[in-house]
Amino acid sequence: MKITKGWIESHGACGDGAAWGIETVKDGMGLDDLLPKFKRSDWLIWTLVRSGSITHRQTVKLACVCARQSLKYVKAGELCPEKAIIAAEIWIDAPSETTRHSATNAAYAAYAAYAAGAVANSAGAAAYAASAVANSAGAAANSAYAAANAAGAANATRDKAHKHACKLILAELKKKSFKALI
Repeated sequence: MKITKGWIESHGACGDGAAWGIETVKDGMGLDDLLPKFKRSDWLIWTLVRSGSITHRQTVKLACVCARQSLKYVKAGELCPEKAIIAAEIWIDAPSETTRHSATNAAYAAYAAYAAGAVANSAGAAAYAASAVANSAGAAANSAYAAANAAGAANATRDKAHKHACKLILAELKKKSFKALI
């Protein structure tokens, strides 16, 4: 698949993401050539989803991979974020109405902890990962974004977290177990 300025614009990329993408692809670039150039994990997931390159289960898996990176910022004893990620991972392995409802409920609990200020962006990342079960693309990209933000307010720290998440995502794309998630 070739990613072009027209493709980026027609798929409604956010302002910063569109500007980066258009500058990067210039006259057009194959998706496989573009993937290693990403420095923002949310934009990477967004592109994979919008290009139709990954399934819903794969999208949720990538959201979980990103959200797990933020768990180190959760206060000791706060279990909602990890429970939300685990619920989403259970749905990935055994998709059903029951596991979807469990992931949705865990997402609500993590959102509540986040809204109450009990935990920082790490809870938001986990909540987005779990809610990606029901709301694929946006929630998965938001999980990546929130996970990077959980790393810290400093732009350099956030950028480093995004780059690390991009590496994790690219590694996940190569795994046989990931490819099997249809």
